[in-house]
Amino acid sequence: ITKTANADDNINLSFSTGGNHYTELIDVSDLTFVGTSLGSTAWEFDLYGMTDSSVTVAERITAQITSVSVRCRMSRQLLGGILITDAEGRATLKTYGRRYYGTEVILNSSFTNYDFDFTTNPYTGETWTWDEVDALTIGVEMRSGQDAGGIRRAECSTLTVTVNYTQGLPAGTIVEMSTLVPTDLADLRA
Repeated sequence: ITKTANADDNINLSFSTGGNHYTELIDVSDLTFVGTSLGSTAWEFDLYGMTDSSVTVAERITAQITSVSVRCRMSRQLLGGILITDAEGRATLKTYGRRYYGTEVILNSSFTNYDFDFTTNPYTGETWTWDEVDALTIGVEMRSGQDAGGIRRAECSTLTVTVNYTQGLPAGTIVEMSTLVPTDLADLRA
């Protein structure tokens, strides 16, 4: 699944270049990123639209989604001083009009991959459906930390989404079949 345009009105993360926020999150060299505002330790988020999954209609019939995995590559600025509060981050997704969050993680001073797995749809509590996955908006939420020198921004340079699924048997496949073998034809007439 590929990120598309920003998908929420409340995008408050800043970004490193003049591009769209979602285009900042593809740089494995960590040179472009979205980051929290300087001067605030409030949670800030970005949500992004996604392209529909590339799973075919035939595969959707038998494929069972085991999880939606979000990988965020995040860090906190390292500007020195005594750490007062940690910078934190988490994946966020929106389904059925509500936002849900991965577990909060304390960010390292260098960019690190953090994985968040959603094994069920948090709204329904059930296994994900393909329509639900196709309707998702997914993103990152972070808050700055603070050291003796002031507020230290949290940053995210890469965000990837993976839909994990198992492929079932093709429709119409016979798994087990019992055959009636009468010992006496009279048994069938009775």
